[in-house]
Amino acid sequence: MYLNGILQGKKLITLFNDSQKIYRESVKELKKSYKSYSFSDEITYSFNENKLLETFKKNFFSILMTSIFVESGIDRRRCVDYTKLLTCLRQIVTSTDNIIDNEEKGQITIKGMASIVVKNNLISIASQNIMNEVLKDLGDEGSGGKSIVEKFYNIARGESMRDEALYKEYPGKEFIREEIHQGIGGELLELSLVVPKLLETNKRLVDYSRGLYKVGMALQALDDFCDMNEDLEDNKVNLGVGILIGELKYSREDLMASGFFTKSDGDDIKTFMKEYLKEVTIEASEGFRVLGEAGYPIVEGDIRYLLKYLFKIRGLEHLWDIVEV
Repeated sequence: MYLNGILQGKKLITLFNDSQKIYRESVKELKKSYKSYSFSDEITYSFNENKLLETFKKNFFSILMTSIFVESGIDRRRCVDYTKLLTCLRQIVTSTDNIIDNEEKGQITIKGMASIVVKNNLISIASQNIMNEVLKDLGDEGSGGKSIVEKFYNIARGESMRDEALYKEYPGKEFIREEIHQGIGGELLELSLVVPKLLETNKRLVDYSRGLYKVGMALQALDDFCDMNEDLEDNKVNLGVGILIGELKYSREDLMASGFFTKSDGDDIKTFMKEYLKEVTIEASEGFRVLGEAGYPIVEGDIRYLLKYLFKIRGLEHLWDIVEV
């Protein structure tokens, strides 16, 4: 198995391998759905559907979410549909971010159009249409689709509150976590379980959702840590910046001038980095442990590996040694 020697739990390795097969099947079906459009020749895909290790590296959360569907005892056919639904949801969120940031990220793109806004809108509409068909196949009578829209509202609300111009003073840590990160972090990650919780009878899905929420909150904090310089330049509210200004009494101007992650950082910045990253790893670890307590086959060694991996893919592997989990 591809993950032997990386993960410790044999059950988790087997689960990821089974989930990879379901993910691969869902990708094939999604491609078929997108190819049904008359403009299918203009659509390009970046799905990673081959070796598990490669998929694991580039689409970790797709495999994680699919593995939760499988571990919950959901019928295989429905696991494929839920994974398709997850991919559509992710693409809609990504396309919306692309419009805000003037980018073309995501697993589905369209060639031959100059306008990024038009491209991303079209991708969202196509993905929404496919998602509606999947919901119909799952037997949803409207409650699932409605719950998705309501969750999207919370995510959008959190994103809309990141504009610094909305505030007279830079928001503090608690405000950012409760009013912004809950939507764009915690609720974004548990979005994948909104429909399964409604349509399936397994009560473990509620606990899994609670664990994913904590992991999502931690990872949004980690993303904010990576984006401090960029968010300062773009006038977006950032958790790390909020702590430096509100608790360590830095001025915004000093932070703009100094930057981060340099050898010249003072002891107070180094202490901030260590304490911040320690809080992130503690919260993420608690989230994974909630999954484990609910029946997900994850052991402590696997939690540590997954956290280190999440640091690595964000370019923070060099800071892992300062974290004590």
